[in-house]
Amino acid sequence: MSAAYVGLAAAVAIRKNTLIFVIACILVWSVAGVSRKRVRYLGILFVLVAAAAAGVVLPRKFYEYRAKSTMGEGVPAIAYIAMGMQWDEGRSPGGWNGYHSDLFMECSFNAEMTSRISREAVRDSLRYMVDHPAYMAEFYYYKLIEQWESEDFGCLSETLDFYGERTPGAWEIYEGRAKGVFLTAMSVHQSLVYLGACGFCISGIDHWRKRKKRGEKCAEEGGMEGLVFLVTFIGGFLFSVMWEAEARYVMPYFVMLLPYAAAGLAHIGRHMESQSTVA
Repeated sequence: MSAAYVGLAAAVAIRKNTLIFVIACILVWSVAGVSRKRVRYLGILFVLVAAAAAGVVLPRKFYEYRAKSTMGEGVPAIAYIAMGMQWDEGRSPGGWNGYHSDLFMECSFNAEMTSRISREAVRDSLRYMVDHPAYMAEFYYYKLIEQWESEDFGCLSETLDFYGERTPGAWEIYEGRAKGVFLTAMSVHQSLVYLGACGFCISGIDHWRKRKKRGEKCAEEGGMEGLVFLVTFIGGFLFSVMWEAEARYVMPYFVMLLPYAAAGLAHIGRHMESQSTVA
């Protein structure tokens, strides 16, 4: 493996979005460790949290050391949340409009002042939405559709102008006749993944209810740890509700649905086969 791939993997690992996965691991493995009395799970969680903290702290300390200076706090997260609740004309609801960076500069790069103004902006948006529930429903409907219904999660538009020349075949996918076919195939794939994931959840809840009715302890059944990706997806979905609306941000969480979708589609297939046999 080349150094470039190692560096790319490290860059992805230290992104703060990774904390959603870390939190999911903490939730699932803590429950599994306590219910099964497995102390080693707590040790694994300690290593995971330490690695996540190091991924945030160490790069900053390294750059400060190389620059012989200290880094400021940067744009506070609440400014992104405030932007994610705005709907400007000509833009998608919650989409990027430069609010966070413009406000940060207007506040002379003062993070505390930016946070204070952003919190007030969030409160104003909440008040308006509570007073206008139809607007709130429309806002979040289109915000979620913009992110989760994009067949390619914005990848084609985001990479169109990068990486220099492309082959004629690649241009057919980007702007030619193959684009429609490509997007249709991805749309079908996306729908199957969502369908399969729903099937997995429904079958899991049904299985849990049957075990509970029989008085069995569901926690003793193996596979609880396998829910980490599903919990991460739920966290990513909630994140997409609050944060800047951008389809490419939610793509990693969609990928995490793939194993559950496969299991769910298999369950749906078995159920349809059993029903046809009975009929």
